[in-house]
Amino acid sequence: MEIGNEGKPTSSIPANPSVFELDVVNCLAEFSNVQNEHTAELFPIHAEQTQERTKVLLAQHVEEQQHSTKRALGKFAEQVEAKFEVQDARIDCLEAGASKDQSAIEELKLRMATCESNQAKQAQLLQMADANGCITRADFNLGEFDKPINLEILKILSPKFVSIASIKNAITPFVCSCGFPVETWNIQGNTSRRNFSMQFLQNAFTSAKNVDKCVANLKDEEGNWKQFFAETAKKKHDGTFETCKLHVGRDQNDNSKTTGGQNVLRSI
Repeated sequence: MEIGNEGKPTSSIPANPSVFELDVVNCLAEFSNVQNEHTAELFPIHAEQTQERTKVLLAQHVEEQQHSTKRALGKFAEQVEAKFEVQDARIDCLEAGASKDQSAIEELKLRMATCESNQAKQAQLLQMADANGCITRADFNLGEFDKPINLEILKILSPKFVSIASIKNAITPFVCSCGFPVETWNIQGNTSRRNFSMQFLQNAFTSAKNVDKCVANLKDEEGNWKQFFAETAKKKHDGTFETCKLHVGRDQNDNSKTTGGQNVLRSI
C-alpha cells in the first residue's frame, strides 16, 4: 500500500474499474447466450413431444367417443328394432282381427240375404194362403180353426164382455178349493174379452196334472156341474152389475168337440 501526498493510503487495484465490470457483463451475456441456445434446443423438442402427446390424447379421445357413439347407436338401434317388432305384432293382430271381422261381415251378409229370401218366400206363401183361406187373427181369437189342444190350460168362455178381474173373482174360490193358491196360476185373455184361459205357473207336466184335477172337480159328489158367474160392465137399476154364466173346461178344437165326455166346454 502506498501513501499519497495527502497521507491517505492508496489501493493496488487500478483506478479505472470498467474492465472488471465488462468482464462480468461478458460472463453474464455468455451465460445468457448459452441458456438461450439450450432453451432454443429444448423448445423444439418439448414442442414436438407436446404435439405428439396431444395427438395421442386426441386419438384416445376420438376413439373413446367413437366407441361411446357406437354403443349408444347400438342400444338405440336395438330399442328401435324392439319397437318396430311390437308395432309389427300389433299390425299383424289388427290385420288378423280385420280379416275375421270381414269374414264375420260376409257371413252376416249371407245370413241377411238368406233371411230376406226366406221372408220373401214366406210373404209369397202368406199371400197364397190369404187367397186360399188362411187363419186370420179373428179366427185365432174365436178359436174357429183346427189348432192343437193345449193340455196345460183351463179354458174359460164368456157370452158377454167381461174383465180379467171379474173372471178371476169368479173362479178363484173353486181353484183354491182344488188346492192351488192364487200365486200358482194366472188368468190370460185376448182383445175379444170373451175368450180366457187359466195358466198354471209350473212346468208342462205339472200344469197338465193340475188341469186334470180342476176338471175332475167341476162336478160335485152328486154329479152336478158347478156354476160360475162373472160380473159384466153393465149396471142394473139397483146399482149392482149384471152377471153372465161362464163356460169352463179343457181346451179343445173342432176335432175334439163331442156331444158328451170330458172334453166338452160345459155351460155351467
